[in-house]
Amino acid sequence: MKLKKILCVAMAAVMLGAFCLSGCSTPRVAMTVDGKEYTTGEYLAYLYNAYLQVYSQQLYYASSGSYTEDQIWAMTFPYGEGDEQVELELAEYLKKTAQDTIVRQKALENMMEKYDISISEEDLAEMEEQLDGLTDDSVLPMGFNAEHYRSMYQAVNYNEQALFYGLYDVGGKEGMTEDEMRDYFNENYYSYKAITISLVDDDGEALSDEEIEKVRTRLEGYLKQYNQSKDFDAVIEEYKADEAAATSTSGSSTTTTTTSTTTTTSTTSSTTAASKDASASSTGSTTTTTTTDPNLHNIEGAESYSDEDFLKALQSVDEGSAEIVEYKANGTTDTMALILRLDPEEANGENYYENSHDGIIYNAKYESFNDMVESTVDELTVEISDRAIDMCDPRELVSAQ
Repeated sequence: MKLKKILCVAMAAVMLGAFCLSGCSTPRVAMTVDGKEYTTGEYLAYLYNAYLQVYSQQLYYASSGSYTEDQIWAMTFPYGEGDEQVELELAEYLKKTAQDTIVRQKALENMMEKYDISISEEDLAEMEEQLDGLTDDSVLPMGFNAEHYRSMYQAVNYNEQALFYGLYDVGGKEGMTEDEMRDYFNENYYSYKAITISLVDDDGEALSDEEIEKVRTRLEGYLKQYNQSKDFDAVIEEYKADEAAATSTSGSSTTTTTTSTTTTTSTTSSTTAASKDASASSTGSTTTTTTTDPNLHNIEGAESYSDEDFLKALQSVDEGSAEIVEYKANGTTDTMALILRLDPEEANGENYYENSHDGIIYNAKYESFNDMVESTVDELTVEISDRAIDMCDPRELVSAQ
């Protein structure tokens, strides 16, 4: 399935406020949030953005595989939180996401006005460069004009970032101090290398005491090798060679090693700004990114790290030392590991702290910031034109190729 065009039932007539093909008039306003009107064209721009995000994050592989168009539109997505969470089919999910994003953007606008914070000239110049060539002619067939798209694009890509860092960056309205940033870094950033071995078999059954003792003896051998050579990378290579030999001999192996990742606090975004630190209609979650060193792992934002048992095990190892530890991986699987805990700045280079500036602020402050935004959202009065929403069926956004 390839993105082709965005069409409301009335096609271009929707943008112009004319009449649907069926002869019924199209409401000019789709939503009114805290007194601000969002036209049907603006709503279509947000709906377009919602589809692109779901497509890039979740639908791309399905659409390029064996799924039919009907099967894709029948896919369901979780919407809401806690006991109120429901499963919505794609079309309804896109509608709700677009509406939620509009409401959140109005809350952000109100907060920007309250704190006298605006998007920087540099960011506005960046946006103009990205939107170079945008004209009415280029987007009118998709149900909205250039002004609608520009307004949406600026909101979802820049409002939240401008407000967040305008509040919390050093020198901001409620900014962190350099000392607070350094303290947060020291307490929440960890670096390590590790060899991990599960203490359960392929069927999830616990290993016998004898087998566990063999695992410990094996890790003790790797620890001895490290203490002699001080080369943990060489120890990992030895471990991999042993794994390969065991696999070729038995056809299976009960051991696993961790992959190279950096764990950070981030957001699940419903906007087009994949490179931005903050995004519309989002909450904190954990994401991983690869590091340049294939054996190096970084935890950035330990207070939000999901595997609490592993974190405690890591914290029990002195920085610069290697030790054998036991813990329940993700709170469920008994695991034994040889962990080398490293100084984050030494492991990642002298500029690591400076390069972590935005991430430190984000990890330290985003949760409270998001709570403040959601509180503002709850105070807004929202009116929705069901007729306008129904007339813009997102299933008309795409056609199979």
